[in-house]
Amino acid sequence: MELIVKGSPNITSIDVAREAGVSIGTVSRVLSNQPNVDQQLRLKVQKAIDKLGYIYVPKKVREVAKIDFTTPIHPYPPRLRTSQLPENN
Repeated sequence: MELIVKGSPNITSIDVAREAGVSIGTVSRVLSNQPNVDQQLRLKVQKAIDKLGYIYVPKKVREVAKIDFTTPIHPYPPRLRTSQLPENN
């Protein structure tokens, strides 16, 4: 069993689901405040959220804050090939 530190940014909805003993889908429905969740399950999830210190960040907020990491940043420019250098005259 892994150690979960209360309020850690690494706590996910999966951790909440494990703590509450429910599915990830149930946690998702509780977090998005959908009406088709049994009140007892909703309370179990809320207790797990409180116990772990989970902080829910809505998807729209995550998308706005998303940084594009797909383009690599090179600390050094690529080497030029000899054929790319100008000729010395």
